[in-house]
Amino acid sequence: MMFPFTKRVVDRIENVMNSQDSFGLEKYGKPLDPLDDYDWLGMAEEELADALKYFNAEREKRNAFIESVIKELTHVKRCIKIGNTSGADAITEGAIKKLECLIKKR
Repeated sequence: MMFPFTKRVVDRIENVMNSQDSFGLEKYGKPLDPLDDYDWLGMAEEELADALKYFNAEREKRNAFIESVIKELTHVKRCIKIGNTSGADAITEGAIKKLECLIKKR
């Protein structure tokens, strides 16, 4: 039995692998052959090093996004707290537009 989340992950990985196979076939004119004269472990090590950098880059991007959202929400909360009701709608509208822009950047 495969759990639903595991199934989604396996399906996603399978799609990526198939896509990479097609890319490799187009680029090199043949499928990956484990008996080719390559340092497969060295190549894997390089790919994993890149993968770790990609994970950390995504973490930093998401953290920056979260910080931007928190900053905007804090600004709206502060304006509402001080009773700026005449400008609260405009501030909220402006904050919403900024948040929408931030979300689109993701």
